[in-house]
Amino acid sequence: MTIQRLGFSIALILAVLLISAIVTTTATSPYDKTAKLQSDESEKRKALWKALMEACPPEFREIDAYAENTDLTQVCFRSRNRTLFLDIRRQKVEELQHAKALRHINRITFRENGNGGVFILWRSGQQELSIGVD
Repeated sequence: MTIQRLGFSIALILAVLLISAIVTTTATSPYDKTAKLQSDESEKRKALWKALMEACPPEFREIDAYAENTDLTQVCFRSRNRTLFLDIRRQKVEELQHAKALRHINRITFRENGNGGVFILWRSGQQELSIGVD
């Protein structure tokens, strides 16, 4: 009788371990996928902002408003009443020249389009300027 119980206990333990191994290797919850995407996004954002701080002249590091593109490879930002832009592939902050004189910009958004995207500069809920990027 004890040998039968021992055999049954061993079989039960092995079954539990096998089921546990199958569930662990085949099942990925939506939470796991979301956590992975957030981790990837966090790493990309860190790399983008590290590149921005390294490439940005010290006088423009006080940023009033900014937006990142969805790929986290570009940042458009305002500092000292100037519109500036970083593309991580170029590793260079550029001042964007535009004919319109802008007053205080307090929001920048990014919208994708077929050619890359558009950074939109806002002042108190009013769209002031759109800047297309690839």
